[in-house]
Amino acid sequence: MAHSPSIAIIGTGFGGLGMAIQLRRNGFDDITIFEKAGEVGGCWRDNTYPGAACDVPSHLYSFSFEPKADWSRRFAPQPEIRQYLNDTAEKYGIVRHVRFNTEVLGASFDDSTGTWSLELSDGTTHRADVLVAATGQLNRPVYPRIRGIDTFEGEMFHSARWNHDYDLAGKNVAVIGTGASAIQFVPQIAPKVARLELFQRSATYIIPKPDYAYPRLARTGFAKVPGLLRFSRWATYWELEPRALAFTRVPRLMAPFKARFRRYLGRKVADPQLRAKLTPTDPMGCKRILISNDYFDAVVRPNVDVVTTEITEIRPNGIVTADGELHEVDAIILGTGFQATDLLAPMHITGRDGAVLHEEWRDGARAYLGVSVSKFPNLFVLYGPNTNLGHSSIIFMLEAQIGYVLQAVRRLARGRRGLAGRPRGGSGFVQRQAAQAHSRHGVEPGLHQLVQDCERHQPDQLARFHLRIPQPNPHTRRSRLRTCPQPAVISKRIGSRSHSRNRNEGVALASKLSIPNKTVLITGAARGIGAETARQLHAKGANVTLVGLEPDHLKALATELGSRVIFFEADVTDLHALDEAATNTASRFGGIDVVIANAGIAPPTTTVADITVADFERTLDVNINGVFRTVKSTLPHILAARGHIVLISSIYAFLNGGLNASYAMSKAAVEQLGRALRVELAATGATAGVAYFGFIDTDMVSSAFTQPSAATMRKAFPAFLTEPITLDAAVSRLVRGIEHRSGRIVAPRWVASALLARGPLGLLDPQLARNKRVHEAIEIATERNRPCR
Repeated sequence: MAHSPSIAIIGTGFGGLGMAIQLRRNGFDDITIFEKAGEVGGCWRDNTYPGAACDVPSHLYSFSFEPKADWSRRFAPQPEIRQYLNDTAEKYGIVRHVRFNTEVLGASFDDSTGTWSLELSDGTTHRADVLVAATGQLNRPVYPRIRGIDTFEGEMFHSARWNHDYDLAGKNVAVIGTGASAIQFVPQIAPKVARLELFQRSATYIIPKPDYAYPRLARTGFAKVPGLLRFSRWATYWELEPRALAFTRVPRLMAPFKARFRRYLGRKVADPQLRAKLTPTDPMGCKRILISNDYFDAVVRPNVDVVTTEITEIRPNGIVTADGELHEVDAIILGTGFQATDLLAPMHITGRDGAVLHEEWRDGARAYLGVSVSKFPNLFVLYGPNTNLGHSSIIFMLEAQIGYVLQAVRRLARGRRGLAGRPRGGSGFVQRQAAQAHSRHGVEPGLHQLVQDCERHQPDQLARFHLRIPQPNPHTRRSRLRTCPQPAVISKRIGSRSHSRNRNEGVALASKLSIPNKTVLITGAARGIGAETARQLHAKGANVTLVGLEPDHLKALATELGSRVIFFEADVTDLHALDEAATNTASRFGGIDVVIANAGIAPPTTTVADITVADFERTLDVNINGVFRTVKSTLPHILAARGHIVLISSIYAFLNGGLNASYAMSKAAVEQLGRALRVELAATGATAGVAYFGFIDTDMVSSAFTQPSAATMRKAFPAFLTEPITLDAAVSRLVRGIEHRSGRIVAPRWVASALLARGPLGLLDPQLARNKRVHEAIEIATERNRPCR
């Protein structure tokens, strides 16, 4: 071995301990592990709330090289997992490498020496050739941004920082959040407290937990019978692994699990109102599916209430909801999860040429195979970007990553410049190829700086990854480093979306927009397209602001949707009202991610001869100026969030007859505004698109298409081609377009409208003009307009 590199590891959870153990087993002993706490354990040291346990079967939630035969239960409780980590660290001599109570504040790469310099909390520095960040994604609790949260005078703590000194017995307690931690501790505290209120933002799919205590005979068999424990591990793996298909490829496979949830909920919760509160509206698999045998038993207790009304503020004596009710409580427990996407924070990491990691990840964390980061040589992230999963054990995945890092360290030890991976074709990730600067110190060059940004959510990434990156064999001399197949490059063109096979067109398309937890503002939301869009986006987990002129309809829709909804009575011709709606939305939900400028009107008459000047001006003011005002009011928030703007135009924008002069003119202007926005936003990270609808089954569209010219036009085509598209289907296309940040969304179904559209289909105009019935329709419109010429 030409050189034994020094390795610094941050964190002593499963990732940090596993990395250190495998390094030592492969002859690398110059290891220093930094742990900010006083003992090993990671999240299993920090999460000590009542009922804490693993939701992955024990035999799979452990190191393959250190199986444990005497787990007490199929799903191990937190104290046993914590003890397992302590015992493993002691057995493999890792504790002597750990510097406890030492936090890493930052790290910077020195290109001249090819080393990392770590800034420590005790004021000292430490240098290492390789830096492995094993801080994980579950180490920093999320504290909700609720107005007045600091004014609460009772007891308040996060589930990951449980206050065991505070006695909950006989207290009125509020729990904010109903995620994976809450469903474990709520059943434990519900019998003790006087009153328990669960503030639920959205319901979660919960299925029974196949948990049971291992009999002594079974534990003896696992310990004594050769191969039995390993068989149990692999049997568990293959029981769970096929579920990845349901999450990522074949959503229909979720149907049995959804049916299981419904049966379980129906059996446990008899009250139909409570059952409705506990029934999710989003598709199964969008959020983590939880397992519990006692959560529903807890929520049906007479001293427990599930509150779905949105929290507006916290006062010294309790919580205020959107309906104005004050919920007086003695204690608040925050089950609000972790800052899973804010990786490596709050450490300040500086790489080559002064690159700052958090600046590089400003648009979303991304790394090659979730491990290696462009511009940061010899930095490896365990449980890194886009490597989370919802169907199996992260420990299994960590071991695959650890094997990959070992291969890299071996190459570095042999004095190799870098890794010579050979990318191959593939698909599934948005990819960026950056220019590679050569360095004799770095492992990075051979990676070709393939940076994967798997749209923030790719639960199956490592399920594929671990099958392609073999575990290193310590008994072979040859190190086999293979890279994951290179995803297809996606090119971006202004005004269109095209997938390019040309690898030289390496311009990355903006990542897809993940709807859950995003905030959407919709104008014209009282009825029709706006209302249905609100329903579908809300069902996908979005926060929704409804803007319109019919308060009764807005209120009814907000009541129908329940939580995560606010509404404003505002006219899009009133810039001040739109500014107020945008400001209040950003204040309530923390920003605005999507704006849908849908508000529009059609004049009561269609011809220039019959329409009044007032109606003409009103149409243009609402349909053109209203859209511009909506964009103007929300644009600062969209730019801050790198969000998406959708302008609702119409196939009318392209009609070549005088069917409706003012409406067609306004929609053509909206179409041009959308094009301008796409160009202007191209460099900002924000995006814009235009939706074109034809004959949709709504009141406004139906009335417009009853005009004589439109009716005659419809006769030019077979009836089955001119049937209106349903509102649900049209909005479904709109929502898909939003998720893909599409520049153009078309939902005509009415073929006549599509054929009369400009662009490639505009070439058909001469042929259409020869069609007798089309000609008659245009003649009717022309004749009615003749007096104005």
